[in-house]
Amino acid sequence: MIPYTIAGNPVTSIGYEAFRDCTGLTSITIPESVTRIEKETFYGCRSLTGITIPDSVTSIGGYAFYSCESLASIAIPDGVTSIGSYAFGSCSSLTSITFLGDAPTLGPLVFVGIPAGAIVYIPTGVAGYTFGGVDVQSASEDQLQTAIDEKDEQITELSQRPTLEQVRDGRPGSVLLSVDSEAGSVVLNFTVEESEDLITWTPVEGPGVS
Repeated sequence: MIPYTIAGNPVTSIGYEAFRDCTGLTSITIPESVTRIEKETFYGCRSLTGITIPDSVTSIGGYAFYSCESLASIAIPDGVTSIGSYAFGSCSSLTSITFLGDAPTLGPLVFVGIPAGAIVYIPTGVAGYTFGGVDVQSASEDQLQTAIDEKDEQITELSQRPTLEQVRDGRPGSVLLSVDSEAGSVVLNFTVEESEDLITWTPVEGPGVS
């Protein structure tokens, strides 16, 4: 496994397919002199788990990180103004994407093929982010924390709810659904009550109705 740092004379761009299919590359640090990551630069670097993109970078080419299957998170600096098509496509472990500035121009299907539960962090109050229908959750860190707090509150409320038996015994007229997952069936069981004056009700004798 190979960590890599680009060094030497000032480099302003990393060229087309420069590291394509370097399957042993695990991490890379790009110097501040770089302004462009070209098309397919890291295409197929399946072991790449970490990359540091400096603020100097303004564009990320199409398919630049396509099929980087081990990449779990990425931070897009505020200097990036454009990201090409499929740039992070098929990054099957990518669950955290952080944008640090204004919305860049995104090509089609930039994040196609990433996990459905991935979260995109955007700066609070910044508008203009669209993700082409990709099933991701767009949220600032403040919004995300609010969502977590609300979910915790819902879980607490759920734990305080009555059991099905309490509902059945304490609320006349309630019904219960019995689910048989193996048989693929749902049964609704309920009793029938009768009344002569619509005030006093008594159960009808018998096993009830299913």
